[in-house]
Parts: sequence; C-alpha cells; structure tokens
Amino acid sequence: MTLTSQEAANLGSFLSGVAGVLAVLVASLVGWRGFKTWKDQLRGTAKFQVARKVLRAAYEFETQLRATRSAGFTLDTMPNETPAGIAIALRWAGQIEREYYRRLARLGRAAARLRVAQTEARVLLSRDDADLIDPLQRLHLRLELVAGTYFPDERRRLTNRESRESKPGLADEHAELFETRENDEISGIAAEAMTHIAERFSAHLK
Repeated sequence: MTLTSQEAANLGSFLSGVAGVLAVLVASLVGWRGFKTWKDQLRGTAKFQVARKVLRAAYEFETQLRATRSAGFTLDTMPNETPAGIAIALRWAGQIEREYYRRLARLGRAAARLRVAQTEARVLLSRDDADLIDPLQRLHLRLELVAGTYFPDERRRLTNRESRESKPGLADEHAELFETRENDEISGIAAEAMTHIAERFSAHLK
C-alpha cells in the first residue's frame, strides 16, 4: 500500500510522539532507579553515622561512669569523736557530696547524648539494637537515686559518730556510688552492656 505524502507525514508525527512518550518513560524509570539507589545509599550512610554515634556516646558514658564512681575521694569510715573532728569530717563530707554531684552531672550529660543516639538507632536501625543501651541508662538513674539517700544518711552517721560498717544499708549504698569492690555489680552490668553494644553496632560500620 502506498501512502500519500499527508499520510506519511501523519504517521511520522505519530511515531515521533510514541518515541517521545517512550523516552519519557525510560527516563522516568532510570530516574526512579537512580533515586532508589541514592536513597538506599543515603540510608546506609545514615545507619553508619547512627551506629558510630551510638558507639561514641556509649564509650563516653562508660568513661564518665568510671570517673563518677572513682573511690579516690571517699571519707574515712570513722571520724574523730571530738566536736572539732566531727566538724572537719562534715565539711569534708560536704566537699565529697558536691564533687560527686558535679561528676553525676557530667554523667547525666553523657546519658543525654546517649539517649539521643539511642532514639536515632531505634528509628534507623532496630528496636532490638536500641534496647541494648537501656542497661547503661538504668545505671545512671540508679546512681542518682542512691545518691539522694546516701549523702543525707552519711551526714547523720558522722554527726552520731557511727562507723559505716555498723550501718549495712549505708555500706551497700557506698559500694554502689563508689567503686570500692572488685567485680562489683554496677561495673559488671556496664561491662556486659558495652560488650553487647560494641558487637551489635560495630557490625553496622562494615
């Protein structure tokens, strides 16, 4: 069949339109695949950054935990029984309390940074990953709660000229706040949590 010049022109215009539509479809498909690849790469990068942020925050928290519980500035268990001796012991106890709360504040700031990283991990990684951080957060809360009862009781002990060993509850709280015993419970909890965190989050850095 022979096409007239007009029919040929119309067919050429139609085929040109079809080719244009196909070009748009191909470009859209390539663009979508490129966007998906970029999105996946970006997500992978975000996961990497979050994992690194968690590890940094966790190690900083562990460092501050050890610094907070350092036993290098604890008070002798039994003060001098003279009024002057009691007064000196109470002043020293006050200095210890202020220093401890300064350390606890630094630990609190480290815990806050860790909490932010934990939230990001829960969003971009998994809830199971994020839950590994919970034991560290509970340790911070535990020290805050124990400090709130320990220091008032310690002042009463000194005022009453009592030894810490005569008050088992106070002695236990002292061991919680200060790392005075080998392989104590708080150190063990922190070490175990850090092992799990390091294993899980290091895998996201590969």
